[in-house]
Amino acid sequence: MSSRSVESVQSEIKDSSLLAMLTALRGAADIYKPSPFWERLAIEHVRQLEVEGFENFKRHVNLSYFSWGIFGIIAHQILPLAWWWLKSGHGNPAAARLVGDSAGTRLFGSLGARIYALHVALLYQRVLSQDREGLFERCREAPIGNPIRVQVKPGVVVTQDICNSIHEYIQSSPFIDRSRTATRVLEIGAGYGRLAATFLDASPGIKYWIVDIPPALYVSQRYLSEAYPAKKIFAFKPFARFADVEADVNQSDICFFMSNQIEMLPDKTVDLSICISNLHEMTKEQIAHYFKQIDRMTRGIFYNKQWMRSITKENGFTISREEYPVPADWVQKFNRRHPIQSWFFEAAYEIP
Repeated sequence: MSSRSVESVQSEIKDSSLLAMLTALRGAADIYKPSPFWERLAIEHVRQLEVEGFENFKRHVNLSYFSWGIFGIIAHQILPLAWWWLKSGHGNPAAARLVGDSAGTRLFGSLGARIYALHVALLYQRVLSQDREGLFERCREAPIGNPIRVQVKPGVVVTQDICNSIHEYIQSSPFIDRSRTATRVLEIGAGYGRLAATFLDASPGIKYWIVDIPPALYVSQRYLSEAYPAKKIFAFKPFARFADVEADVNQSDICFFMSNQIEMLPDKTVDLSICISNLHEMTKEQIAHYFKQIDRMTRGIFYNKQWMRSITKENGFTISREEYPVPADWVQKFNRRHPIQSWFFEAAYEIP
């Protein structure tokens, strides 16, 4: 983020942690600063957090992460889910409804709220059909941030985010080598930490590293710190060498790093690296750079979930599935259209 961008919202920032992150990013190399697309969103999100509050972030900031509104639901998700339901006949999704308050109706309108509830019910049934580990019993979304909750059947209340997160866990986690004493997951661009929470619930003892830019880094750090008070947290702080923080990092369950700190993290220390709906929002140079960092750090699997074809006008280019700079020595496990978000693909590679 440019210094001018920070200054344009600086007077509105009351939280010292968020201000410290934004200030630290000003001194980073350009390769680690927000792309033009994310520069605009970062300013918008800072203002939303200050005006509408962290206590409601799942009703505003989160709608720019991987939480879908009515357009995205109708455009490329509800029909594949409905077709799956017609073939499988699981449950009665038409009986689903929003729970707890009228905020969802205010966000989407009365018809939109019904579509949203129907979508979440279909999504729940679709993911539940793959849930061999009882993840919906073990993984719960914290109420922090005021999520939009849906009763999908009597006695069962879920959210869109927990359904997507459990599905991503199911798709990515089987490749982890669990023989290692400490399994470490790296997520670049983690939103508010929804997938991190699912990994922490589903795999006790796992270590989770998040690399991001503010304000998303601030949101995930605050959310996960509040959601997991018993976990040891390595909160973001500047450091000149990894050796200066290595002992604290190794003792922590969840670690938060600024984008420019990734190059100081040690080689081949990550069992699973994850990127979800974020690479297409970077510049071409940034995409190539993060692929190099993933290759350097990962000793296991890279799971990638992005748009089949993305046009980010502010960044000035289009990128499709075939154009990501996958190194020649990576071993492809799969590369396919996503079964739920049909305009997305998902791919997994083993990194030597």
